[in-house]
Amino acid sequence: MSGGSSVEQKASEDSQESLVESQESKENCKKSKEQSKESTEGSKESIEMTKESNETTTEAKTAPRESKKPSRETEVTSKATKESKETKEKSRGSKKSPERPQRSSKTGSPKEREPRSKPASKESASPPAESKDIKLRFGTDVIEHLSTKHKLDITELLGDGSYSLVGKAYDRDRKETVALKVIDCRVTPATTEYLKKFLPREKVLVLTLNHPNVMKTMQVLETIPERMVFVTEYCAKGDMLGQLKKDGPYEEKQAKFIFRQLMEALTYLEANEIVHRDLKCENIFFDAHGNVKLGDFGFARVLKRGEYSQTFCGSQVYVAPEVLLAKDYTGHQTDVWSAAVILFVMVTASMPFDDTDPEAMLNKMQKHDIAFPSSPSISTKVKALIIEMLHPNPSSRPSFKQACESDWLRDTKYSFKTAQKSTIRAKSVSRDTKRDTTKSKKSPSNGPKAPTARDHKKSKDNISVKKAKPMSTRPKVATARDHKKSREATSEKEVQKHHQVGQKNCDGTGS
Repeated sequence: MSGGSSVEQKASEDSQESLVESQESKENCKKSKEQSKESTEGSKESIEMTKESNETTTEAKTAPRESKKPSRETEVTSKATKESKETKEKSRGSKKSPERPQRSSKTGSPKEREPRSKPASKESASPPAESKDIKLRFGTDVIEHLSTKHKLDITELLGDGSYSLVGKAYDRDRKETVALKVIDCRVTPATTEYLKKFLPREKVLVLTLNHPNVMKTMQVLETIPERMVFVTEYCAKGDMLGQLKKDGPYEEKQAKFIFRQLMEALTYLEANEIVHRDLKCENIFFDAHGNVKLGDFGFARVLKRGEYSQTFCGSQVYVAPEVLLAKDYTGHQTDVWSAAVILFVMVTASMPFDDTDPEAMLNKMQKHDIAFPSSPSISTKVKALIIEMLHPNPSSRPSFKQACESDWLRDTKYSFKTAQKSTIRAKSVSRDTKRDTTKSKKSPSNGPKAPTARDHKKSKDNISVKKAKPMSTRPKVATARDHKKSREATSEKEVQKHHQVGQKNCDGTGS
C-alpha cells in the first residue's frame, strides 16, 4: 500500500504541473491571438510547450481513475494545443510578404493568378475620362460615322453653344487638324426658329466666304440623321474671351493689330452685303500665328443697302440700343456698335455696360454715358474711338473704313502673320488692301493681291535692268599675261603705222 500511495502522490504532482503548464500555454495562445504577427521563435516555443503538455497528458492517463480533476485539465491542454497550432499557421502566414496573395488549393494555378497582376499594367487600364466624355457628348454613332464615312477622328471637345458642339478632329484625307461644329437638328420649341430660319442661311453663306480673317468652312455634312456637321479650319490659339481671362487686357500695340484685322474682315462682309449680327469676344478666334479668324455665322444674313431688319440677334450686352428697342436697323451700323464693345473689352478686360438691369443699361446707352475704369490706363485716342463708335444714333457712328482712319488706328497698317517673313508679307498685303478699298467698294480686300499684267511688266523691267548692270567697277589687277598681250598689241599697231607710212611714200605722197 505504501508503494501505491507514493505512485498516486507522484501522479497528483505531475497532474498539478501539467495544469500549470496548460494554463501557461493558454495565456500564450491568447497573446498570439492579440498579436497576429509574431516572430518564428515564439511559435517554436509554443510548439515545445505543446509537446510537454502532451507528455503530461499521457502520464495523467496512466494515473488511476480516482484522480478525476487532472483528467479534466488535460482536456484544457488539448484545446490549448489546437490553439497553438492555429497560432503556428498564423505566424507562418505573417512571415510571407504582404505583396504576394495567399495561395489556396483552388487558386494555385498560374492561369488563375494572372488576372491579379493585370490591373497594374497600362494596357488593361480603363480609358481616360476625356474619351468617355467625348462619346457621351457627341454620341458613339456620330463619332463612328464621321470616322468611317468621312475619315474624321474627333480627339477633343472644344466647347458647346446653344445649338451645337464644337470638337477638334483630325482629317485623314486632308492630313490636317480641323474643327467640327456638330449641330443637333432635332426640332424642339427652343430650336424651331433657328433650325427653320437661321441654319439654312448659314450653311449656304459660310461656303461662299473667302478671306484670310474669316474662318474658312471646307465642307458641310448632312449624312448623319438629325445632325449637320460644319468642317472648318482649326484655330490653335482659341478665342478672344479665353485669352482675356487667362492673360488680362491687351496692350494697345497688340490691340491695334487685332482690331485692324477685325475691321478688315468686317469691311469684306460689308462689301459683300453680309451682316454678322452676333459679334462678341467668344466668336473671334486666333490661328497658330495669332491672326484673327471671325467665326460663328449662325445669325448672319445678306442685307442689301436700303433694307432693314427687325430680328433680335446676338448677346444682350453686345447689342446696339436700336435692336433692344425692336426698331428697324441696318446690319452694318449694329456691327459697328458690337465691334466697339469688343474694343472696350480688349483694352480694359471689362464690359462697358452692366446687363443685370436691362432698363438701366438701355438708359445709359441712350444717354451716351460711357465710363472707363481707372485701371488699366489707356490712351485718350482709343477712348475717343470707342465713344464715337458707341453713339446711340446709328447714322452718327463711323464706318469700318473711317475707324481705320481714326487717330488711334491710322498708323497701323493691315498685316497678316505667317510662319516665314511675316513683316515683308505684311507690307505687301497692307498695300493691296488699301488699294482695293479705295478703288472699288465692290472688290474688298482678300489678302495678298494676285499679280496683274502691269506687275509682270515691272518684274521684267527689273530683271532687264539687273542684267544691264556691270558685274564690278573695281579695276582688275594686271598679270604677266596681260602685260605680254599689251606689248604684242602695241607692236602690231606700230607695224601697221609704219606700213601705212611706207605705202604713202610709194604712192608719191611723201617727201
